[in-house]
Amino acid sequence: QIDRMKSLQRFQEQQVDFLVATDIAARGLDLCNVETVINFHLPSDTARYVHRCGRTARMGRVGRAVTLYCAEEYSKVKTLGKRCCAKVASTVLKRTVAAGTVQEWTKKIEGLEEDVAAIVGDESVERELRMADMLSAKGDNLQKHRKEIAARPEARWIMTNAEKEQLKSQDLQRVKDDEAELEAGGGEEPKRIEASAPEGGQNKKKGRKRKNPFYGMAPEEKRAARLKADFMAKKKANQKEREDDAVIARAARRRSKAARK
Repeated sequence: QIDRMKSLQRFQEQQVDFLVATDIAARGLDLCNVETVINFHLPSDTARYVHRCGRTARMGRVGRAVTLYCAEEYSKVKTLGKRCCAKVASTVLKRTVAAGTVQEWTKKIEGLEEDVAAIVGDESVERELRMADMLSAKGDNLQKHRKEIAARPEARWIMTNAEKEQLKSQDLQRVKDDEAELEAGGGEEPKRIEASAPEGGQNKKKGRKRKNPFYGMAPEEKRAARLKADFMAKKKANQKEREDDAVIARAARRRSKAARK
């Protein structure tokens, strides 16, 4: 993060002409005097493209965005251009780079290959050194605070994943058995626990909520009772819908017979 801030500061102070960044820099940065944004890779969606290009032409200023693509990516670029022109008042221009220019820049880039490989190697070595320092500090801390670490209680989960899966399978099996019983015998809904009136025959004050019908049940029994109640409610709703359809059909038949007469 420190290196990123230094790079941004140098770019803002115009000590460097270019800033190479990822999509992290596409949002939330208000960089002044950015004349051109170059997309080396096509963004995955329109929002990313708009945010990338939005680093230039800030606050009514003038700017341009260049997207490099090959022939296979032309359809994606065309789609991005249409969507952006529909959302933002901008102009999309197509430019074909000459083959000679491409070859010239290819040779220049190939000439920098050794320098790039050296920089990548240095960064890899620095990364390994940082990792080694971190592991060394971790080992020193483990040795230094060994007694405190050993005195910590062992971490225990209330329920393991295997136990959760077993409980879930038991609940599903219990619900299936209850549904089978209801289908076979036309069982009743689970009994609700009615709150008894207080002594003296007087009812509770109005506006108080009714007691939970599943109060006092174990969690497993509560889940099974709720599933059973939902099943019975759906069953009754479907039955009522079929009866209403039958009534409408009978009325339609009577009207058709009367019209024939």
